[in-house]
Amino acid sequence: MGQGTQARILAKTAAGILGAAVASGVLAAPAATAAPAATAAPAAVRAAGGKVVLNIAWEREQKEWWCGPAAARMALKSWVRQPATQPHLADDMISGWGTKDVTYATVAMNNALKRSGFGRPYFSRGFPANTRLDVKKRQLMRDMVTTVGVKRRAMVLNIKSTRSFKLHGAYPNRTVYHYITVIGYTAGLVYVADPASGLNKDYSKVPQKYWVDMTRLATMLHTGNGNHYYSTMS
Repeated sequence: MGQGTQARILAKTAAGILGAAVASGVLAAPAATAAPAATAAPAAVRAAGGKVVLNIAWEREQKEWWCGPAAARMALKSWVRQPATQPHLADDMISGWGTKDVTYATVAMNNALKRSGFGRPYFSRGFPANTRLDVKKRQLMRDMVTTVGVKRRAMVLNIKSTRSFKLHGAYPNRTVYHYITVIGYTAGLVYVADPASGLNKDYSKVPQKYWVDMTRLATMLHTGNGNHYYSTMS
């Protein structure tokens, strides 16, 4: 069988598997975003149907405004055993008080990975203004399937937790702008590593890692600037 024939057969098979997944609701149809849409593969379809948890060591942010560097460093642990330190990442991320938006995390992680020979694999996922929640939720799921499920790499999210709508029940009763690391998922739930755990009395009862409802997390996605919400891979 010639290479051209083999390629056509493989492409037809992959398309059939992906089409079945979309039709059954396992994988949603692509939605328009400000960044390139993730391309799903048969492996992604298989991963979406089960539970994925990356084995990544948790760490606390070294300063109260370093949640961004800490979340980025935990994500980098899915690539290398000893990634760039929080202070080194902070050099690329911190501007004034904290990390302004997730694009800084994307740049810092890509700079660190390029030095390790991995290129610049992350981009910042953006949504047009007034994008519906269901669109954000479907895109977030697709990105998690591709990045966490298939490629086994972690993601960094920018979120906003409020007094009435908290990321975790043990969060303080006030508005918190924060960065977390996505390290797993299952049906309707996202597994995150939180660098604020045990940081001070406000976060003394926040676990290091915990499950968050998918809809809740998508609702809490926050953009500091330019409508970018999280770092992911395509």
